[in-house]
Amino acid sequence: MKNFTDYQTKVAQVIQDADTELETTDRDAFIEEAIGIHSKHRPQEKVLQVTGPGDYLYDLPEDWEEGFSVIESVEYPAGEQPPVFLDPTQYMLYQGASNKQIRFLYDSPETSETFLVTYTLRHSVDNNTGTIPDACKE
Repeated sequence: MKNFTDYQTKVAQVIQDADTELETTDRDAFIEEAIGIHSKHRPQEKVLQVTGPGDYLYDLPEDWEEGFSVIESVEYPAGEQPPVFLDPTQYMLYQGASNKQIRFLYDSPETSETFLVTYTLRHSVDNNTGTIPDACKE
C-alpha cells in the first residue's frame, strides 16, 4: 500500500504544468480531502473478536470513531459452519452513563463463547504506511 509521499509524487506528476505550480500545502490538503471522500465510499473494515463474560453489554472497539464508524455485522456464535450473523434487530448501540456500547437484546454470550464484530473506520495514510488497497489507488 502506498504512503503519503507516494501520493504527493503522483499528484505532482499528474497535475503540474510548466506555467503554474501547486503549493505543497494545497496539494497535501487535496490529498487529505480525497482520502476522506474515499473513506466515506469505501471505508476500512476491521473485525473485533470478543469473548463473552455472560453479559449483554460490551465496549465498542478502542478505535471506534463516533459519527463515522458503523457496525457492518455481528457473527454469533463465532466459528459456526455456515456462519451465523445476528439480524441488526438483535443488537443495538447503547449510550450508557459514560460511553456507548454494543448491547445484545436477546443473547448473553457465555464465557466460553466468542463473537465477531465487523465495523468501519476511516482510511489513514502517513509518511510510512497507508490503509487504502493498491487496487483502489490508480
